Parts: sequence; C-alpha cells; structure tokens
Amino acid sequence: MSFRFGEFFCVPGGMARGALDTPLMASSAGCLSLQHAWGVDVDRAGLECYRRNICPMLPGRAICADVASLDMGTLPEVDGLLFGIPDPGPRGGTLLPYCLDFLRLRRPLWFLAEYGRAPRNSDERRLLSQRLDILRNAGYALTPHFFRFEEYGLAQRRHRIVLVGIRSDLGLKFVPPAPWSGPVTADAALKGVPAGEIVDICAKPRTPGKAVLDPQMPADDLSVFANEPSALRHWKKDRELTIRELARLQSFPDSFDLSGSPEEIRSLVIEAFPPAMAAILLEALIKTFLRIGYGAVEADVRGEEE
Repeated sequence: MSFRFGEFFCVPGGMARGALDTPLMASSAGCLSLQHAWGVDVDRAGLECYRRNICPMLPGRAICADVASLDMGTLPEVDGLLFGIPDPGPRGGTLLPYCLDFLRLRRPLWFLAEYGRAPRNSDERRLLSQRLDILRNAGYALTPHFFRFEEYGLAQRRHRIVLVGIRSDLGLKFVPPAPWSGPVTADAALKGVPAGEIVDICAKPRTPGKAVLDPQMPADDLSVFANEPSALRHWKKDRELTIRELARLQSFPDSFDLSGSPEEIRSLVIEAFPPAMAAILLEALIKTFLRIGYGAVEADVRGEEE
C-alpha cells in the first residue's frame, strides 16, 4: 500500500525528495511506502527544478498555480499533505488558510508542515498557540515540536518547529523521533563534493562582517544568508560556497539536478526543507501508522530562541 502525497509551496523539492527517499516499511499491520501525487507552487523556475527531480516522467504533477485562486476540489486524491509556513510572523498566517481549506475539504489522513523558528516573544507565542488551535479544530491530532536538525545527522544548525497532524478519527498520535546522531561537521559534509561549478570570486566583492564556515562544526542556519549568500565563506579560500556545497549542507543528494539560473537555484536551495530531515520525520510517521515502535521524545515547541 502507498500513501499518495501532495505538496503546497513545493519548490525546489526538499520535502518531496525526503518522502521519496523514505523506505518501504512493513509490520503485522501491513506495509506502507510514499508516492508522489502532485506539487503546487507559483514559482515557474523553481517548478522546473521540481519537475526534473521529483516527477520527471510525469511533469504534469508539478502544477504552476497560486493557491489563493486554486480550486482545491480539482486536485487529485491524496492521503497526506506536505507544506511549509517558514515565516512565524503575520505573513505566515496569509498562507495557512489555503492549507486549512484543503485539510477541511479533502480530509487527508495526515499532514507534515514546517512552521518556522521558535517564538521569540509573547506575541509570537500567542500567534503560534492560535494557529495550533486552528489546526486541531480542523480535525487533526496535532504534534508540534522544536527540532535541532544537527541532532539528526545534518551538517547544519537549522532549528525549526515542525507540525505533524493525523486525522483525529484514526486514533493515532505522532511522537517526535529522538535525536540519534552527533553533529556532522562541514568538512565531513563537503568531502568529495563534485567539481564543475565555477565561482567568479574576483567579480564578487568581499562582504563586510562575513562569516567563515568552521570545518569542525556544523554550518550555521543557511537561511540566515538567504539575502547575501556571499557572506558565508569557505574556510580554505576566501570565496562563497558553490550551489552544490550549499546543497550538501542541506542534505540534497549529488544526483539532485540543480541546473538553472544560479541566483534562483541558490536561493531555492538555501530556503528548502532539508530532504534528510523530511525522510526521518516521514519514516516515523509511517511507523506510527504501522504501529512500529521507535525512540521518541516528548513534544516541546520551546527553543533556545525564546
């Protein structure tokens, strides 16, 4: 049996890549795998990257549309929904209603969503609480948890609240998987990175206050450098990181096709949800449905950002 999944705000395909990398699992309750059904985004260039990597044989599954005007009833049937609301502020609330419309209308069995960083003040805590209540009232047993991605084998100190919901009538509750790995260093992550990407260092001025990647530590959260990628420099040479190096730190496999406008692809890679983290969470979700035990921790949305 397969769980078919759809995805909103899908480019460049980090969550979907993680879903497709999630292994088939079996128990006395049955066997389950994940199968891509569709992805929706308004970013045409990003969708080309998504098509090449997620659904190259069925390019029509990558749908260029604005969710604000999309007829949710026309989308193919799915068992699960992936989406992201990376901005915990008011702007994130402008995207959430469209995801809620789909959840209420189509009633998928589960959803997985990136919410964003931990709340940093009382207003953000109140906003988070309100949004969690809205999702619960849509009919889902909700598990929000603050994850430190470097504790799960990623070479990046990316810290996010992730929401997992299972339809309330199913009587199941997701629990966050326990950390299982020490940090992977930037040096280890970038060993043997494919060559072939030329960075014209001389044409790019050095950025005041630049950050040099520490080879013996995981990288800082790459999204901090989204507006100024050249501010994060390689430790051996004073140059910005190549797109493939950024993709390595984000856990994209080297087989992931990153051709296209360098500026556009670099931004997409930096902002993407890391595929390896998506695979870890979705594997735990499948185990929940199959009633397979796994190491877990108590859900907690508090983080060091508070």
